[in-house]
Amino acid sequence: MASRNNVPSDPDIRYLSQGDPSTQLNNSTADERTRNSYISRLSYAYDKKYLLTATFRADGTSLFTKKYAYSPAFGIGWVISNENFMQKQKIFDNLKLRVSYGRVGNDNIPSSASTQTITSNLPYFFNGSYVTGLAFAGIIDKNIKWESTDEADIGLEFSILKSRLSGEIDVYDKKVSNALIQVPISGVLGGSGLIYTNVATIDNKGIELSLNWNDKIGDKISYTISGNVSYNKNNVVALNGGQAIHSGSVGQEGNTTLTANGQPIGSFFVLQAQGVFHNQKELASYVTKSGTAITINGQLPTLGDLRYEDVNGDGRIDDNDRVFAGSYQPKYTLGFNGTISYKAFDLGIGAYGTIGNKIYNGKKAARFNQKDNVEASVANDSWTFKNYATNVPRANLNPIPQSTYFIESGDFARINNLTIGYTFPQTLLNKYGISNFRCYVTSQNLLTLTKYSGFTPEIEDGSPIAPGIEFNAYPTTRTYAFGVNLTF
Repeated sequence: MASRNNVPSDPDIRYLSQGDPSTQLNNSTADERTRNSYISRLSYAYDKKYLLTATFRADGTSLFTKKYAYSPAFGIGWVISNENFMQKQKIFDNLKLRVSYGRVGNDNIPSSASTQTITSNLPYFFNGSYVTGLAFAGIIDKNIKWESTDEADIGLEFSILKSRLSGEIDVYDKKVSNALIQVPISGVLGGSGLIYTNVATIDNKGIELSLNWNDKIGDKISYTISGNVSYNKNNVVALNGGQAIHSGSVGQEGNTTLTANGQPIGSFFVLQAQGVFHNQKELASYVTKSGTAITINGQLPTLGDLRYEDVNGDGRIDDNDRVFAGSYQPKYTLGFNGTISYKAFDLGIGAYGTIGNKIYNGKKAARFNQKDNVEASVANDSWTFKNYATNVPRANLNPIPQSTYFIESGDFARINNLTIGYTFPQTLLNKYGISNFRCYVTSQNLLTLTKYSGFTPEIEDGSPIAPGIEFNAYPTTRTYAFGVNLTF
């Protein structure tokens, strides 16, 4: 694969050789895959009351040994408001009940995930001579197969008050089977790194509600208000192979998440922190029921260290004392949008947020390179003999065990967009041959309300089994802009 800049746009000479040779980039990788799909669809409506839609897909891919996956789907709708017994009622302008089920397949992984590759020209000394050889580039799962998502949904749509108020409510059950996720290679296989495989079956159950209001105040003011809220419960119900998966590495501190049956995917699995050892009295009381001093990773704690709960009571703080401490999966997701117009002015606002998710703030940990920046709380609020009342552990360059000290609430509410505009009167524009002229000012990421102490409560990076870890994230930017819409 190669590229050059400034390749001519003329189709007759649009060749790579005609571009700027100083900008040529070569890449030795290549990728080839094929897909083949068939789809059939049936739609039926009777008397504007009873609706039926059914589809059937057959999707083939070159990535898997079992090439094809089959995806049926159907939806049934009943427009209750069109029934004869609803004609005399004056509450509902529209009322519709629907039930649906569908399946969709996923093969969105790199071709190399299911194809064994070989690295060539590797140096090797044999009988005193230098030779080159071949070696497998990595370990793959030859039995990898389609991921499938099955979802059942029952919903109700309605509008009342002369259609000024409308809404929907849905209850769903979505199950992802044979989820395709990269997981660490087990050491017993003689390898390292990550491997794509069918990890688990993951269940999502929830409810979604949305409401919309449209109205006017007199002849000059019109406005819309819409909001939605959803509740979701994520749960791993069947790990393929049965072994829980550790992930979420934060450097020398090790892994922070565990994907296990009965828990949300990528749940935090850490020690239970109980604050800082402020004084000698607290150190002396850190003992088992029999009076034996408790050690942390084989060492006696000192003043300013974090204190951890000895969950199994064996007098040693180690991985056997880890507990589940929430996940990045939010329980509630909320959204809000609103518009209002008065004469030639208009205003629009959009906001959203989450409730019930956790974030691992890895930036609060020790730094192993003294040139790194550190959190302000680490630099200013760490335990010292003068600042002994703090709950921030003493500053040091040693790894700090993963614990609930680093886990914070990820709840937030964000005004993501605010726009104010003005449209010039048409009578004025007609003099200059302009059909529309609107100017506006807008802001993105205007305001975020959160108790999270890191850069941002929205963590984009991370795999499904290691989400919600802020270790080297970049702060979310706030932007302001001015623009015009002009039509002649």
